[in-house]
Order: sequence, then structure tokens, then C-alpha cells
Amino acid sequence: MPDTIEILCKNYTNLTDEEIETIKKIGVGLQTMANLEDADFFIDCLTTDETTAIVVAEAKPQNVPSSY
Repeated sequence: MPDTIEILCKNYTNLTDEEIETIKKIGVGLQTMANLEDADFFIDCLTTDETTAIVVAEAKPQNVPSSY
């Protein structure tokens, strides 16, 4: 079953399956990175029109307020 990152990437980007898999692997560690750095982390991907981007994954730090 596809996850949210895969669904968003397939619906809104021109990324290959291999590129999507790489993003999914990075996405697994976003919460850990956000907590270690006390910062918001997110992954943006260029959309099919190549003029805008979409956030396909995000993590907010759990121990400090989010910047957003």
C-alpha cells in the first residue's frame, strides 16, 4: 500500500520511482533530525509545472515550539 509521500509524489511531481523511494527513506528519519536539531524539517519537491513546490514530508520538534 502506498504511503503519503509516495501518493503525493506520484500525483504532483515528475519524480521517478527510484527518486520517490530515496525520499521515503529520508522521510523515515525526519522526526529524529527535528528533535536533535530542535528545528522543523521538511522535504519539498518541485511540482509537475516546475514553478512551484509541494511539501511531501515534515517533522516538527517535539521538545520546543515549531517555527511554524
